Amino acid sequence: MIAMAAGSLDFDLRNGMLRQMAPPSGDGPLHVQRFFGRMALRQGAFSIPQSRLETSTGIYTVTGTASLSQKIDFTLRDRAHTYSVRGTLSDPRVSALPMIEQAAADK
Repeated sequence: MIAMAAGSLDFDLRNGMLRQMAPPSGDGPLHVQRFFGRMALRQGAFSIPQSRLETSTGIYTVTGTASLSQKIDFTLRDRAHTYSVRGTLSDPRVSALPMIEQAAADK
C-alpha cells in the first residue's frame, strides 16, 4: 500500500544537527541553522527536487532521493563545491566530487 502512496510536504527545520553526517570540514556532526524545501513521496521513494541547507560552513542546495529502505543519494552544492551523500541514513558517506564531475553535472 505504501508503494502506491503519493504526496508532498514543505519542510522548514531550524537549529538542529545531523548527527551521522560530518560537515565538509570533517568536524563532528553537521549543525544546521536552517534546512527548508519540499519533499515528495512517489512510488515508494522520497525525493527532494531542490532545497536549501544553511550551516555554519556554508549554504548549499540539496537535491536527491531516499528510499523506504533508508538508502540515500543526495547532492549538496555551494558556489565552489559539490558533495555526494550516499549510503544509508544510519551510515551516510560524504565525498567531494572532483572538478571534472562538477563541470559535467553543470552541463
